[in-house]
Amino acid sequence: MGRKLLILDDDSAMATTIARIARALSVEAKAVTTIEDARAALLAWQPTDVMIDLRMPGTSGLEALDVLAAELGDLPIYLCSGLGHSVVDAAQRVAKEGQHNIQGQLAKPFSKDQLRDLLFPNGQDGPAPLTGGKAGARNSNLTTHQVRQAIDARKITFLFQPRLWALSRKPEGFEALIRILDDEEGLISPARYAKALEDQELSIELGAAALDPAFAWATAELAPRGLSLLINISAAAAHDPRSVETVLASARKAHFPLELLVIEVTEQSGFVESEEAQKILLAAKLAGCRLSIDDFGMGYSTFDRFTDIPFDELKLDKKITGSVVEQKRADAVARSIIDLAKRLGMRSVAEGVETQQVADHLTNLGCDCLQGFHFSGPLTARDATLWLASQPVSPPSTPMATPAMTNPAIKPDANAWNVAIVDDDSAVRQTITTGLANFGIKAHPFASGKDFLAGCADYDFDAAVLDMRMEGMNGIQVLRELPATLKHLPILVLTSHADMPSAIEAMKLGAVDFLEKPITFQELSNAISDAINSRSVDRQRSETSAQAKETLAQLSKRELEVCELMFQGLRNKEIAQELGISYRTVEIHRSNALKKLDARTASEVGKILAEAGHFDNP
Repeated sequence: MGRKLLILDDDSAMATTIARIARALSVEAKAVTTIEDARAALLAWQPTDVMIDLRMPGTSGLEALDVLAAELGDLPIYLCSGLGHSVVDAAQRVAKEGQHNIQGQLAKPFSKDQLRDLLFPNGQDGPAPLTGGKAGARNSNLTTHQVRQAIDARKITFLFQPRLWALSRKPEGFEALIRILDDEEGLISPARYAKALEDQELSIELGAAALDPAFAWATAELAPRGLSLLINISAAAAHDPRSVETVLASARKAHFPLELLVIEVTEQSGFVESEEAQKILLAAKLAGCRLSIDDFGMGYSTFDRFTDIPFDELKLDKKITGSVVEQKRADAVARSIIDLAKRLGMRSVAEGVETQQVADHLTNLGCDCLQGFHFSGPLTARDATLWLASQPVSPPSTPMATPAMTNPAIKPDANAWNVAIVDDDSAVRQTITTGLANFGIKAHPFASGKDFLAGCADYDFDAAVLDMRMEGMNGIQVLRELPATLKHLPILVLTSHADMPSAIEAMKLGAVDFLEKPITFQELSNAISDAINSRSVDRQRSETSAQAKETLAQLSKRELEVCELMFQGLRNKEIAQELGISYRTVEIHRSNALKKLDARTASEVGKILAEAGHFDNP
């Protein structure tokens, strides 16, 4: 008897696609979308294997296993989900504890090869050779003609991989990753058609093929949440203005806010060295979108050209990210790139984050955003929506006039930020408190500046929102009387146009931002997030700078001069000539300096010099 796979997935299109992939492996397959249909198929069709999706309306795959336990018996069961590997792994452990015969799991979307490896581990009981010209096609590269056929047949789609804020681990947005679909192969790896995309026209056509549905989804799911969408411009298409124009046109057609759009180019394309790059990217920047440079440090760009292009974010290549914990050199490069981004007022993003250890390490280095399989792999639009719905949101808080003085200085929810709301209007306090809860922010209302100063020490606040105009004690007076222990607290002031002089004075007193009324909850949430992220990084940088200055203070004046020249790339003989000392003396100073700094290379010395602010005042 041959293999017969029953697929239970409420998404009929996905279930049908999985069935087609299975048939391409010479496995008979049947797709059903309800538990009732699955029970009927188990009794009448008698499958040899069962695949169950973990997310279905009104129930879950785990509940379906329990409902169908009698009919399933000891049949091999495979779990799948679009919520990422970590969710599927956890579900597999739970299902095994429930005595179900779980044989494996897949995170959707998956390819033919992944399904083959799941159903036929180690090549055991492998499928019969394919016919109809498909034999030997596995892992073969697609030709230009085959890619164009896929475009014409509308077999192009976008997957969406989440990007998260490093500090809060809350969604920042998604990167859109274009993929080719095949009825038998499933998702085809980009590596298999990379050669074909060296054709500039074909690359532009492929990039445009699925933009409209991608932006339609982003407008419905991301825009209301204020989340970004990143679109890649391929290396081949990067030099053609039509590539960016097509993206902008599709975004406008779907009414997706351009301020939430990020356009990414890869440094390895040589694009940032192109003279036409400035014109193309400047047009996108003027339209309102943000610009990202991928694979930074791995390509061709030079700093003079790089500073001419108004990039908003740098992405650490996954080769660096994957080694940042184990390799000292990778750690030094990551630190340098993150610090460079901060100095240029840019956001740093690390892709390829696959472990908690790497995520925590990059967060400690001050990286702004994280992306990788540790959080989620690329998802279909439907599964990306489900993933968003799975993210924790704090329940609405109960408004109160004055917080109790006995509250412990701890956060009630590790996933929520604690923010003080200081406003003498009870309706405003209640509205803001309830509204911010929908964005995962725990708001604590204070009825006056006096109440805030009296009670703020009893809470571990991440930020405060302060109204300028209040009876008794206004916002300026609150800032002046803020205790020294809270000078690090990011404070945002709410103001009207008439209060602008007060807002400017508030900034001089330490407020990090002023927000003009009226303001939406989305705008307020974004401003709070930016303030917390920025202040946390500033504190980390300040601590790092203090340590670097202390380390640098160990050097003698001559040792410091040798270090500066060494970092500039001069050899010992050249340093000796520059300083008018002997070659042997340079060697001694260099050796002593490296020992004192616990450094091995010129780049490590340069990092310490930069962290200490040695280059800030030439």
